[in-house]
Amino acid sequence: MPQDGPLKIISDFFGADEAITSFAKGKDKWVATMIFTGSSQEEVINKRENCYNKMPGAINHILKEKIH
Repeated sequence: MPQDGPLKIISDFFGADEAITSFAKGKDKWVATMIFTGSSQEEVINKRENCYNKMPGAINHILKEKIH
C-alpha cells in the first residue's frame, strides 16, 4: 500500500463506514482497506455490495470477481 500513497482515512467511502485509502478523484490506480459494520452479517454484505456498485469505472467487476 505505501507505494500507492499517501494514505488517508475517509468516512463514508462509497458507502463503507470507513476506509484507509490512497483514492483521489481522477487517479487511475489506488488502494483501499474498507470497514463495514451492521447489525447482521446480511446487512454488512449488502453494504459491501452497494459500496462496490458506487465505485467508478470497471473496478466494480474486478472486485466482485475477487470476493465471490
